[in-house]
Parts: sequence; C-alpha cells; structure tokens
Amino acid sequence: MNEDIKAYELLARAFVAEGVHTAFALLGDANVQCMAAFEKLPGTRVVHARHEHGACAMADGYARATGGVGLASVTCGPGFTQIMTALTTSAKGRQPVVVFTGDTATSSCHLQSQHTRYGLEGGENCIVGGSYHDDLVRTPNGWRIKHRRLEQRWMDGNPIVLKF
Repeated sequence: MNEDIKAYELLARAFVAEGVHTAFALLGDANVQCMAAFEKLPGTRVVHARHEHGACAMADGYARATGGVGLASVTCGPGFTQIMTALTTSAKGRQPVVVFTGDTATSSCHLQSQHTRYGLEGGENCIVGGSYHDDLVRTPNGWRIKHRRLEQRWMDGNPIVLKF
C-alpha cells in the first residue's frame, strides 16, 4: 500500500522510534503540525509551556531526571532565540536535548503600480514603486504568506490619487 505521509508525521514517528515519548512545546505556525502528529502517536504526550525558554528548560530537566532525551519544540525565528540560556545550560551539562523549531521562510519581490482617478486637480495618475517583504509558513497545501510588509521606495505623480 502506498501511504501518503507528510514530512512532519515522519519526523514525529522518528522521535518515537528514537525513544522520545515526551515533548515540551510552545506551539506556533511552524511546529504545531509536527507536535499534533507526535501527540497522536501511542504512548506520547506534549507538555505545553508558556515561554520558549521554559520549554527548553523543561526538556533539560527531563533529560537530567530520566536519563532520556529531552525534546523541546518552539516557534522559529525570534522564538528560537529565546531558548539560548536554557540551551547553553543544557549543552554545558552535556544533556541529551533536541530542539525542533519548524519550518518558515522569507521572500521579497519588487513592484510598480499605476493608479488612476479621473477628474482630479494636479493630475489623474500616480505611479508607485517598492517591494513586498513576506514571511512564509509551510502548510499541508504548500507555502503561504503569513505576513506581508510593503516598502514604498518611490512615487511619481499626484499622491491624492491614492487617498480614498
């Protein structure tokens, strides 16, 4: 039988195959699917944290107390940077801690758009140039824009055209 399986499901199964049955997590867009898949597997549990540092510190404490692997899952980007003190403590103590942060990306594209409003004093056209800067997140249906920021770099014509 050809099974259609997602990468995050494979990763969850791989954690269990390596003997990991407890994860400490602060969920976000980039790790929620993997942790949900992990929690659905028999004999597993996810302990939810209120801060990324706490998730990593709990994984460290779990590794120290049980001798097993402590799994921390946190949000990517700025969320990941929040674990540095706890992760350093774990590394200095030579604890078996794994941190999973999920998958995101960024992209940028340039734009030029022409806007027209008839009957205005000062001209009917305004042309704007700039860039879109996007934060992307991987979903089961492919990459999607999570946040978009417009950076206007130049404008030519009547700016009143853009006011509504």
